[in-house]
Amino acid sequence: DMHAALYHGNAAAWVWWQGSDNDVINEYNLMKGTSLKGKKYFVSKQFYRFIRPGAKMVKLDYDESVGLFASAYENTVMGSFTIVLINNSDKQINLNLAGTNVPDSFDYYITSESTDDNCTKKSTSVSKSNLTLLPYSVVTLVNGNVFE
Repeated sequence: DMHAALYHGNAAAWVWWQGSDNDVINEYNLMKGTSLKGKKYFVSKQFYRFIRPGAKMVKLDYDESVGLFASAYENTVMGSFTIVLINNSDKQINLNLAGTNVPDSFDYYITSESTDDNCTKKSTSVSKSNLTLLPYSVVTLVNGNVFE
């Protein structure tokens, strides 16, 4: 939903209706109280943590029919380029990013359904020409400064 609102709807922001519930993690919230964070919390973090105020979406060309969803953001003030990649299929996807002004390498953060990775930094220098997306995962690629 977050990707669709930003990419297709050109939304300027996304805010969850309810961040936490004291009793349960469900389709309406991200956490149980303050102690237990659900997968939606970490997937949301893939966007919130790395797409900072002032970032502008840049155009991407890709094929959604394979279960890949992607959006990219440039923040000239912070000097960063961020790409969020979503593999919504049950197969691994291998990518080679190309295009004008696409950085050569990125920090790689992943949240995966099948692993304990929860917005986990896996690499500080993954090449744009050798990217792997696990099935049902969200990967954020960051080049430059995104931390204030």
